[in-house]
Amino acid sequence: MKIRDLKFGLNPRPYFLFVLLAILGSAFVLLGSSPETAFNLFHPIGKHLESNLSLYLWLTFGALFTIVMFTIRWKKRELAKQGDTRFENDNVLHLFSEAISATSDGMALTDISGTFIWANPGFCKMTGYSLGEIIGSNPRLFKSGKQDPSVYKTLWSTVLAGRTFSGDFVNKRKDGTLYTGEVIITPVHDRRGKVSHFSVMERDISNRVEREETLHQNQERFKTLVETMNDGLAMFDSKDHITYANPVFLSKLGYSGSEVVGFEMSRFLDEKNKNIVVEQRARRRKGHRQHYDLEMTSKSGTRKVFAISPSGLFNLAGEFVGSFAIFRDVTLDRESEEQFALALEKTESVNQFKISLLDNVSHEFRTPLSGIIGFADLLAESATSDQIEMISHIQSDSLRLLETINEVLDMSTVLSQNMVTNSKPCHITQEVLQAVRKWKVLAEKKQ
Repeated sequence: MKIRDLKFGLNPRPYFLFVLLAILGSAFVLLGSSPETAFNLFHPIGKHLESNLSLYLWLTFGALFTIVMFTIRWKKRELAKQGDTRFENDNVLHLFSEAISATSDGMALTDISGTFIWANPGFCKMTGYSLGEIIGSNPRLFKSGKQDPSVYKTLWSTVLAGRTFSGDFVNKRKDGTLYTGEVIITPVHDRRGKVSHFSVMERDISNRVEREETLHQNQERFKTLVETMNDGLAMFDSKDHITYANPVFLSKLGYSGSEVVGFEMSRFLDEKNKNIVVEQRARRRKGHRQHYDLEMTSKSGTRKVFAISPSGLFNLAGEFVGSFAIFRDVTLDRESEEQFALALEKTESVNQFKISLLDNVSHEFRTPLSGIIGFADLLAESATSDQIEMISHIQSDSLRLLETINEVLDMSTVLSQNMVTNSKPCHITQEVLQAVRKWKVLAEKKQ
């Protein structure tokens, strides 16, 4: 029940009547009229009043009664307001207490010396100590020995000066395990404005610290890998400005980092290769990857040829934010390829000359051989037995030379890639026997 709901059991009519009498009596007295006459005109009670003294007593009593009643009603309203305010404050305090108890972050309160006088359940859960073990102790209970002692000096000098301190601490739980806490300590001032207590808020950030450490280690590994790789590597923003270049890339072009980072690739390219970069950048924006060669000019003016292996970079929304590329110096390889192409071209020219020469030579040899063979056949028809043997030598040697010339012609045809092969059936046995008979005579002569 609220105070404003209480009933005092007072009837408001009498003190309104006395107020009216006090007002009328005062008016007649001030005007010099008889108070008794005036009072009799308005209320029957005036018939029993015999003197001015009795009238004044009644008027005084009415005025006092009116003042008392008004005071009671005013006090009643004030008590009702205070009751409502106290109820609202109690409700807010209850909600505040519930919110502090429900939070997973640790909250505690210490006196000016650092002794704990209160802690929420989150603080107890984080440290592993019960509330009874925490109250009456000081922060040395959680000291791990892993913290730089200078941090504690900075902490106390800050909070005693009335300023808020924040920092990360490696603390020790009751079971001996370590955790990293993000601590905020705020001075609490008394009514005189002096620091009397300290509010402590702590959040366990061990997982975050572990992730950050892992990320840092991965970054160091990546940095070592990039800076020690044999190929150049460069990173670009969305407008193709260089944001990073590893030492190999810089050494290949002969520039320092300040001369490369922040500049566009076009600074090191001619018009032909600028167009290549623009085309490839458009491909990367669409997510395509294509290897290509790029000619660049070093600081000394020498020509460098790089085999580029690019890749686009996109954010979580799929927007193009930049790219990176691996630059492999293939200048010597491309020069060797060009030299090989020139040598091959010269070889082709020599082969063509050889083929042409063989064609001419074979023609010049075949024509007289045909005449020799023909004349030998004519001589054999009228020759003696001794002459026939010599003529047979002429015929066989001429035919042998003719076969050699035919083989040379076939070779020239093969080299010129104009040879046409004709397939036809044959008896392999007859071919072998014919070859044996042909070369048997020559073999016997050599023996």
